[in-house]
Amino acid sequence: MTADLFRYLLQANIAFILLYACYALCARGNTALALRRVLLLVLPLAAAWLPAVAAWLPETESPAASLRAIVLPAVTVGQAAADSREAAPPVLLLVYALPAAFLLLRTAASAALLLVRIRRLPCRSYGDHVVRLLPADRGAFSFFGYICLPSGSPVAGPTDFRIVHETAHARLGHSFDVLWSEVVCAIAWCNPFVWLWRRELRLVHEFQADRIVCSTCGNRRGYQFSLLHNVNSEAAALSNQFNVSSLKTRIKMMNKKKTSAGRQASFLLLAPLAAGICLLFAPARAEKVRTAQPINDCVSQQSPAISRAADASPATAPTTARNAPASHTATAGMQAAISPAAAAAILPVAADTVVPADEEEEVLATAEQLPQYPGGETALLRDIMSNVEYPASALKQKLQGTVVLRFVIKKDGKVGKVTVQRGLSKDCDRAAVDAVRKLKRFTPGKQKGKPVAVFFTVPIRFVLQ
Repeated sequence: MTADLFRYLLQANIAFILLYACYALCARGNTALALRRVLLLVLPLAAAWLPAVAAWLPETESPAASLRAIVLPAVTVGQAAADSREAAPPVLLLVYALPAAFLLLRTAASAALLLVRIRRLPCRSYGDHVVRLLPADRGAFSFFGYICLPSGSPVAGPTDFRIVHETAHARLGHSFDVLWSEVVCAIAWCNPFVWLWRRELRLVHEFQADRIVCSTCGNRRGYQFSLLHNVNSEAAALSNQFNVSSLKTRIKMMNKKKTSAGRQASFLLLAPLAAGICLLFAPARAEKVRTAQPINDCVSQQSPAISRAADASPATAPTTARNAPASHTATAGMQAAISPAAAAAILPVAADTVVPADEEEEVLATAEQLPQYPGGETALLRDIMSNVEYPASALKQKLQGTVVLRFVIKKDGKVGKVTVQRGLSKDCDRAAVDAVRKLKRFTPGKQKGKPVAVFFTVPIRFVLQ
């Protein structure tokens, strides 16, 4: 579960980086401010949504599947390795969650404290606007419907640049955007592009307010000089400020001509990019290969090849699992498709005939629609490997080799009878059988639209390094 969460967070952050990079290319000098604001607000939601959508897509062909051979990484079994592996994800999750929780609490506390302080400020009316008076050394800002100006500074009435500017922020609801950006930055605090996104969103807010001031007051040059005059004043962190450090960029945007419709349409590039991200994160599948061999012949012909693969160098199997020293490995292998020395994808037993089972229901060697494991075959192999425990007796005897199992996926998707087609030792056989029995429920296979039971065969390789 923790590994799946980290995988999702990684994919969401990658999606965010790609989407924001595309937005930044299209938004350079673009005057479609309302569109830019909407895209920026939606971008984190899209980045969070795309990995979930990708998980529902049909499984795509993996590069290894095109070769019809997949060599699974070996699994290191050992009590010490298992303890460290099981402890590491929660620790990493805690390291990630603590800064996020701190930033969220700080944002909530800052917003509440700012509201309390604003409500305690004295008020003054300028036409229809009620202004809160700040200390003289503070800069003008707005927070939701509150407009705050420094006391003692001359105010030209309701058409004062600062009042019009902050009223624009309040009317457009920019404070909601600011709080949303703080929440996103708290959740994805380790992604540097998220902080760039927040700065871009605030800059778009200023662009929008500047545009309203210029159209309302009709004195663009005077407004720009007022910005220069107030450039060093200080304002609250979560507020919409009258002046910001990106003053040069704001003045350029005020003087810029309207972007053409064709240039604004460049934002449509985000749509194919989102589709490409979904395909990038779609689960990979291994190609399912059928042969005309009977089950017993298939197993007997594959077993020597699997044994030779088990005796080969274990350098191709680096990942770890449970209950063995770091020098002991066990691998869930797969039947070979193009080379007897390679481990290929997990396949249903290769035959197109009905095979009688020891259970009440008949079992097919293959089906029109094969059983599907949650997360695809990659997740299936990973779960088998994580469930395998290298027996202590095999470690003591330095025993290594391959156990070939045949198991049934029943009509309800549960793992049915598990048979050892080729054994290694009593304890290794039991460890392999237990690993398969611990698998999650499959989506059952179908034949002519009806659920059917299907045989699967998997070799599990035990290797001592």
